[in-house]
Amino acid sequence: VCAVCAVCFAWHQELFVAPSGCRGDARIPRDARDVARRAQILPALQPREEKTRKIYRLKSDSEMKEVAAILAREAAEGVATDSLGIRAANLAVKACATAGNELDGQIIAMAPQWISKTAHGRALEEGDMEVTALRIFYGLMTRQEAPEQKPLLVGRTTNSGQLAGAVLRRISQLSEAIIHVAGPERTMAALRATITAQRMLDAKDQRSEKRLLVSPSWQSDGPGRAYLRLRCFMG
Repeated sequence: VCAVCAVCFAWHQELFVAPSGCRGDARIPRDARDVARRAQILPALQPREEKTRKIYRLKSDSEMKEVAAILAREAAEGVATDSLGIRAANLAVKACATAGNELDGQIIAMAPQWISKTAHGRALEEGDMEVTALRIFYGLMTRQEAPEQKPLLVGRTTNSGQLAGAVLRRISQLSEAIIHVAGPERTMAALRATITAQRMLDAKDQRSEKRLLVSPSWQSDGPGRAYLRLRCFMG
């Protein structure tokens, strides 16, 4: 089982607990906590997460490079983010890609999933008791370069279900699927597709512990033409 999957399992089994006699935030270095406060990244409020302090809540106006610095420091141990909305989700993926630039011979893999959280703020005012949030687990791993292939492209009208099927077919053929995206909406569409693909796999084999992982990196076709390359594979 890969590092990201092990992190996911530990979270579900409540295995991340601060050392005896320590406060719940002891596992995060002081500089990381200071960065989190400056970037307005707040620990999620569920009791289990308060013990670990390893899940951060991203906002759309969080500073991307400071989030990337936290991911680069903590991916080896395991860290996660919660976000609401397209722009915050896009920030999480961009931060992961930026953090990966600092690594030599390793990549940061993401395991995205939907979760339900108690509503607060505007959502609570509008009468919603629960909201659907995006939770992404991050882990550090070693993996060879992806096999040569024509990337899957995400457009304004791309159907997430069809893209999910294309990703699974490509993985079955080549062991990896490559997706190219540019812009918050298309990045979110790609994340929806990978989550849908994981649900397809779970429906097919509920006993499988395999997870569909995504590793983003920055690419460019020229000045001012940057886009995200998403490597999708099983871990």
